[in-house]
Amino acid sequence: MDNVDISGISIIDVLLAVVLIWALFKGYKRGPVVHSLSLLAILAGIAVFGLVSTELANFIGAKWRGGISNLDIYIFAVLFSATLWLSNIVADKAQSSSNVNMKKPVNIILGMLTSAIKYLYITSIILLFVSHSGLLPGKYERKSRFYKTVKLTAPATIKTVNFLK
Repeated sequence: MDNVDISGISIIDVLLAVVLIWALFKGYKRGPVVHSLSLLAILAGIAVFGLVSTELANFIGAKWRGGISNLDIYIFAVLFSATLWLSNIVADKAQSSSNVNMKKPVNIILGMLTSAIKYLYITSIILLFVSHSGLLPGKYERKSRFYKTVKLTAPATIKTVNFLK
């Protein structure tokens, strides 16, 4: 039996595989309508909270002498967490009020697809945040096979967040 070489696998690739497996499971359980509404809530939250985080950071920076470095990043992280929490509330409400039969093959496939898009989008934003803040060494980014692809899914829609441009 040949030896399997896993030296080319990055921790980011493992994380993305786990996220994708989780997304497929959640898509199977909840269906496409729930994940579509949840993704819309995330997009709206990022658009609003992106502007709010920048304005709030500018306001606090003007009032506070010396300022806090990367304040806009920290404020965005808190508001992004609130966005995820609110999107879960939207998903729970949509699932409880939906009476669609989720076990049809089309619903299962669409649910898995929309869930994968939603979770990869969230992961993309988290990867941008981690990359920009320097929490993850560059060697993991360079070693990853999927990092560049997943990282590009979010920037097109989050133009309101200045530090992620």
